[in-house]
Amino acid sequence: MINKQLLKKIFVMIGMMTLIGGTFTAIMTYVNIGFTDDFFTKWSESLFFAVIFMMPLGGVFMFLSNKFIKFIFPNLRYILQNILVGICMALCMESIMAISTTVSIIGYPNFDLFSSFWLKSYLAALPFALVFSPIMTIVIKPRIENFLA
Repeated sequence: MINKQLLKKIFVMIGMMTLIGGTFTAIMTYVNIGFTDDFFTKWSESLFFAVIFMMPLGGVFMFLSNKFIKFIFPNLRYILQNILVGICMALCMESIMAISTTVSIIGYPNFDLFSSFWLKSYLAALPFALVFSPIMTIVIKPRIENFLA
């Protein structure tokens, strides 16, 4: 039987990833197609793929980013290390979400069209991610770590 505490932790993590992925993929979808008739279909497709790929990759990137930043800057204050981790996470994760959003919107008809849509998606969501990710690593990450401990 699955522990109730474990289920609670799993649902918190799924909720967080869905909220974050949903927000950024919505921005990316809107920038590329606007509020058209198929906005919600395209958005839900990109959100599905982002959550499926982002959850495992997000955990791996967070772990690797933490290790890398602590290795490169061992004497840097904890809060500054977390800000750097947040910036790394924003740059990497937005890139992956832009790929999943672009694929769900246009597929991969040719490199020029794909790269144009990808760049538009990436640049639209990146400012939000660069603000949100450091806040996430400074405020929310420690609370989630305490909750999951």
